[in-house]
Amino acid sequence: MHGRLKVRSTAEQEEARRREKEKKVLWYREKNESIFAKRAAGEKDRDTLKLTEEVLLENSDVGTLWSYRREILTELLPTCSQEDSETMCKTELNILERCLRVNPKAYCVWLHRRWVLEHSPAPQWAHEKQLCDLFLNHDERNFHCWDYRRYVIRKAGIPPSDEFKYSFDKIATNFSNHSAWHYRSKLLPLLHPSHSSSNGIDENAMKKEYELAQNAFYTDPSDQSAWFYHKWLLGRGTRGTMIGCVLVRRDPAPFIAVSFNQNVKSTEEEPIIVTLGDALPKPVTDSGRFESLWWSCDLVFPKDEEVTVRIEKGDGVLVEMSLDKGSNSSLWLTPDLDLLFSTYLTAATSEVLDSELVMCRELLQLEPDNKWCLLTTLQLLEAIDYDKHHKEIIDLYDKLVKCDPLRRGYYNDLRSRHLIAVKLRRRLEERRESPDINSFDLSQLNLSRLYFTQHMVFIEDLLLNGNKLNSTHSLEGLKNLKSLQSLSLADNQLITLPKTLGGLTNLKSLSLENNDIKELEDFDTLRSLPELKELNIRGNPVCQLSDCEPFVKKMLPNIKLIH
Repeated sequence: MHGRLKVRSTAEQEEARRREKEKKVLWYREKNESIFAKRAAGEKDRDTLKLTEEVLLENSDVGTLWSYRREILTELLPTCSQEDSETMCKTELNILERCLRVNPKAYCVWLHRRWVLEHSPAPQWAHEKQLCDLFLNHDERNFHCWDYRRYVIRKAGIPPSDEFKYSFDKIATNFSNHSAWHYRSKLLPLLHPSHSSSNGIDENAMKKEYELAQNAFYTDPSDQSAWFYHKWLLGRGTRGTMIGCVLVRRDPAPFIAVSFNQNVKSTEEEPIIVTLGDALPKPVTDSGRFESLWWSCDLVFPKDEEVTVRIEKGDGVLVEMSLDKGSNSSLWLTPDLDLLFSTYLTAATSEVLDSELVMCRELLQLEPDNKWCLLTTLQLLEAIDYDKHHKEIIDLYDKLVKCDPLRRGYYNDLRSRHLIAVKLRRRLEERRESPDINSFDLSQLNLSRLYFTQHMVFIEDLLLNGNKLNSTHSLEGLKNLKSLQSLSLADNQLITLPKTLGGLTNLKSLSLENNDIKELEDFDTLRSLPELKELNIRGNPVCQLSDCEPFVKKMLPNIKLIH
C-alpha cells in the first residue's frame, strides 16, 4: 500500500501464512464438494442455504452458488407463511449486504439482490436507495451499483427530476465521474422531450447541457468523461436512410447493386424490393445481414429493350431509373452527395456546430496539445463542411498523431476516411457529368484503410499505389468492387493477399509490386479470378524463391507474370 513501510517477513512468518492458506484452500474445496454433491442429489433445504452462505461470505464471486440459492429459495418461499417469507428475504438481503461491503463490484451479488427483492413480500425501496447512496459515496464509479440504482429508482417511483439533480451533484463533486454523465444521458430525454427537435430533446435543455460540458472542459480539459458526453449531445440525432447509388448491369452477369448511406437490414417483414419493368417485384432478403450494399443477381433483363428499374423499401419507391435500349449498364446517383459522407454529429444544428467550434478554438488557444479538444474540433469541422475545411482537418489529424502517438492507428484510419470522402464526393460529381468516367485514383495518400467502397460499385480501374495498406482488415471493402477490372496495390505494406480479392471476378490486371509478400500459398486467393490476365509481383520477397514462377504459372497458366 502507498505510504506504508514494507516490513520483511521472517521465514517462520512466511511458513505460518503458507499453512494458513493451505488450510483455507482445503476448507474451501471440502465445502464446495459437499455443496455440489447436495445439488446433484436435488437437496433444497435450509441446511444447504447455510452451507452456501459460509462459502459465499468468503468468496462472493461464485455465480453458481448464488444460482443454487435461488433454486432453493424458489422451492422454500411458496411453502412459507408471509411472515416467514419476509424473514427469509431479509436474511438473504443481509447476507448480500455483507458480501457487498467486502466486494462491492461483484456482479452476481447485485443480480441476486434484484431477484430477492422481486420475490420479497415487502421490499424496502427506500432502504435500497440509501444503500446505493452509501456505495456510490464510497466508489462513485461502481457501474454495477449505478445499474442497480436505475432499477431501484424505477421500482420506487422516484421522479427523474430528483435523479437528474443527483447526477448533477455527482458531476459537480467530480467531473471525471463517467457513470454520472452516462446516467444524465438516460434522464435528459425523459425530462425534456421535444417532438419538434431533430434529437428529441428540448433546445433550451440542450443549451444548458452544452454549458455544463464546457464548464467541465475548462476545469479539466484532459478528462475524457465530459468530452464523451459532449459528443453524445452532438450526435444524438438519427440519420435517415437514403440510397447513394444504384448500378444496373445487363451483361455478362446481370445484377443490380444498391448502396445506402448506412447499414440496413432487408427482412421478410421489410425487404428491399427490386422490380424490372412489368415483371413481378422481387424481394431481396437476408435477415442475417446488416450491410450498406445489397445485390440482386438472380435477374432476367429483356434484351434490346428499355427497362424501368424500381427500388423500394418500406412504404415508398426510393429510386426509379431506366436502362436504355442497347445500353449495357446504367448508374443512378443521389442528388444529395454530401449526405453520403455525413459525420456522427447528426443532432446539432449549424448554429450549434458553429458555436461549439468557437468554444473549441478558444480552448485550443489555452490547451494547444489537448487531444480531446483537437479531435472534437476536427469532427465539428467535418460536420460543418468537410470539403471546405479539408486542409485544416488534415493538419489537425497530423497534430493528433504527434500529441497522442499510442492511438496513431485510430487517427490514421479516421484520416483515411476523411480523405476518401473528399476524393470520392468530387469523383461522383464528375461521374454525374461524364458517364464514361469509371476510374478512381487514391494513390499517394498514406491511406491505412479503405472506406465507402459501397459507393464505388461502378469503378473499373482503381489506383491505390503508395499507401500504408497492410492487412486484410484494411482492404475488407474490396469485396464491394464487383465491376473492378484493374487494381494497383503497388508500394503498400501487404504481407499477405486479402481474401476479398477472390471475389473480384471481373478483375483482369492486378499489381502487387513492392510489397512484403513472402509465401507462395498467398496466391491461392487468385484461383477464383477467371478473367485475370496480368499479375505484377515484382519487388516482393516471394520473387526470390526459385519455384516462384513455376508455382504461379501452374496455378494461373494464362496470365502474364511480371516478377
